[in-house]
Amino acid sequence: MSKRDFVSLVAKPLAIIFAIVIALPAVVVTVYIITRKEKTAELLVDSKHKINFTVYWGLDMYQRVSLLMDKSTVAKAEEEVFKRPYYAGGPLFLDTSVDVYYLALNFGVYKINPKNNSINNVCFVEKEIIDRLSYVGYFGLRDYHRTHDDVAFMPAGHELPRGFQEGDISGTINGRCG
Repeated sequence: MSKRDFVSLVAKPLAIIFAIVIALPAVVVTVYIITRKEKTAELLVDSKHKINFTVYWGLDMYQRVSLLMDKSTVAKAEEEVFKRPYYAGGPLFLDTSVDVYYLALNFGVYKINPKNNSINNVCFVEKEIIDRLSYVGYFGLRDYHRTHDDVAFMPAGHELPRGFQEGDISGTINGRCG
């Protein structure tokens, strides 16, 4: 086998296989990592617990709510956001009688229970619970100075989020599972 035959029969196909198997996935992963952004806002619940709301996007977009205890994640829930980044976030409510939080996101309400270290997705909240809820604030994206997106927690008393009206907690919470 001559040197020319070796190059045409072995080296070129190996180079093509290397490019397809190794280089192309490496380029895709690199582009994904470079374009990915992640922003987090947190709310201190008590001396041990924090609720973190994170939005991350790049080639896709997700929002995640996490319950942290002493800086360790003890529960989390995540959902995809189909229109980036405009429909991320939602209002946060508190049932003060049992210290349970309810975060209304795109595909349901996330019941956040610091005492049980749990987050559960629910599609419907009973009227007797809704009557006890108070509006705490809003987790969502906020554009500061139109230069970059950031995630923030806007406490009650600031502007109300899109689609939410004071006194209409039932309409805001129920009907989110689709």
